[in-house]
Amino acid sequence: MTRAPRNAEFPEQAGENRRIWDANARWWDDRIGDGNDFQMLLIEPATDRLLDVRAGDTILDAACGAGRFARRMAELGARVVAFDDSAEFIARARERTSGNAAIEYHLLDAANMEVLLTLGSNRFNKAVCTMAIMDMPEIRPLFAALSRMLTPGGVFVF
Repeated sequence: MTRAPRNAEFPEQAGENRRIWDANARWWDDRIGDGNDFQMLLIEPATDRLLDVRAGDTILDAACGAGRFARRMAELGARVVAFDDSAEFIARARERTSGNAAIEYHLLDAANMEVLLTLGSNRFNKAVCTMAIMDMPEIRPLFAALSRMLTPGGVFVF
């Protein structure tokens, strides 16, 4: 017996998802913005190894939240373009980032491929999305856009 694959995309949940993260962004960042054991001992070391950030890299940080990992990559010498769909998270990211950091923050929806592509085709040699794909109502547009935004041989770590 075969079953037709179920659609795992839920675009009708996008507005609610955005409202939830806007409502919780400051609370979340106040409690977890400086990291917790899960991030610092499990997620970040593995992501660091896989992403292998180097000075001169141009990295896309998808669903950056309050920008913790974007700041970390900039400290290692990367130029970072970071985006999130929550205006509250982007506001907090900008508050937490010093003016001399090599980070551009954008308020963008990862499910809008056309808007994502305004960030540039073949611009990024690396891209990262930590702890966010599971909260995205749609992921196909992001994956489709990444295939055009990354340079040939570019790396995506999620």
